Amino acid sequence: MAGTTPSSGETIDLTAGTAIGGDGSDTLHNIANVIGSPFADMVIGNVEANNIDPGAGTATDRTLAFALRAAHAQRVLRQKRLVLKVACPDEACTAIVGTTGSLKGLRTGIDPATKRITAGTVQTIKVRLTGAQLRTLRAALRVHKRATLKVTVNAVDAAGNVVTRTLRVKVKR
Repeated sequence: MAGTTPSSGETIDLTAGTAIGGDGSDTLHNIANVIGSPFADMVIGNVEANNIDPGAGTATDRTLAFALRAAHAQRVLRQKRLVLKVACPDEACTAIVGTTGSLKGLRTGIDPATKRITAGTVQTIKVRLTGAQLRTLRAALRVHKRATLKVTVNAVDAAGNVVTRTLRVKVKR
């Protein structure tokens, strides 16, 4: 790879430490900067401050696969938190969780929670609620018998791609 002229594009993944395609497969160690070839290369950065020169034919990373799951109804008052499952199946990402309530007394959202997600794994995010938020939810359940939290998660990968997913969680006692 280094110092050679490939005959076709390469997939260079600095997070995985691999370069595949062109004229074979290479293992990369301590690489932070890449210059693309004249072919249709795919270059994926890592958490380092990468300097990626696309060369004449490098494809830019413009996608991020991201999944968000949670139980439709959760015993938020007992757990004192929301429990979410998030995954970035193809590459590492950072998930940033924010919520808003559907109640007048719940004026502020829950403090954002941030978690680094390893590629291909499902991570659990537990978002703690404040005492004031729990009291508001408890009072709402006594009066209205219903409370819902809208959960929004933004996932960001190393290339700066952002995906937003939203779901609603019914609050149970």
